[in-house]
Amino acid sequence: RTGTLPAPRGAILDRDGQILAENVPNIMLNVIPADVPKKNPDREIFLDKLSAAASISASEVEKILMTKQRRETDPVTILENLPYEQAMQMMVAVSDIPAVSVVAVPSRYYPTGESTAAVLGAIGTTCPAVTCTAAYTWEKGISSDGSVVYFPLWK
Repeated sequence: RTGTLPAPRGAILDRDGQILAENVPNIMLNVIPADVPKKNPDREIFLDKLSAAASISASEVEKILMTKQRRETDPVTILENLPYEQAMQMMVAVSDIPAVSVVAVPSRYYPTGESTAAVLGAIGTTCPAVTCTAAYTWEKGISSDGSVVYFPLWK
């Protein structure tokens, strides 16, 4: 099956090396509608398992699947910006549910605030400060050619 992968974008720094924009992981719970059972009772079993794993009602899952559907093979996001620990628990909980996956995609984070996005040009979703700053810090280093580089250091 083919899918769309977002292109990675690098951090944007000011002349003093302060980060203006960076990519952070946005961990999401996705469902592929084409793989969801179409008929009851299999559909009800699927919705019950997913709602138990995601801690939301089966009717809410059904509503999300119906309102956000573009193509049957496009993933539909049920939950996003999951903290790492919750995402790992979710991966285990949904491992036996077909059509469901936990994925991490890059999301833009602007440490100086969303107003910076208007100047730099935001495309796609941005990450809330609460989830972005808790995951890692940026460390300064020197590359093999002597230039200054910044890299994420997971906490």
